[in-house]
Amino acid sequence: MALAATDSNIPFRVIFTEREIEQEIERYLAQQPEAPYRNVTVTLKPHDAVVSGQVKVSGLWVTVTIHADVTARDGKPVVTITGVDLGSFPLPPSVKEDLNKALVEALAEAENLPFRFTAITLGTGRITVQGVTR
Repeated sequence: MALAATDSNIPFRVIFTEREIEQEIERYLAQQPEAPYRNVTVTLKPHDAVVSGQVKVSGLWVTVTIHADVTARDGKPVVTITGVDLGSFPLPPSVKEDLNKALVEALAEAENLPFRFTAITLGTGRITVQGVTR
């Protein structure tokens, strides 16, 4: 998605479906053959974005499910991980902390976008992103 505007404070609203998000992930993974992720699925419900897939850990493919809430605050997206499940493997205490740290670092790039977020709302099968241009 590209937004170009000569004026600031122009509102926008975009809705992404689960399938659209999965297709973007599939495109990304197709360009990253060594990525340690595969078979990613996304399920969206109010206050619960669920991302499931397989992650390569020490040469083994492990099924992982991450639950998160996604909102906007101070013009930026905020992702709060509410749960991580590694199936039959015990979850090391640092995993959730490491995921949160990686998300904070990735979302820091939102400062460089030509717009700011005013609302991000999870719904059944979709996420609605609203904002204004800078």
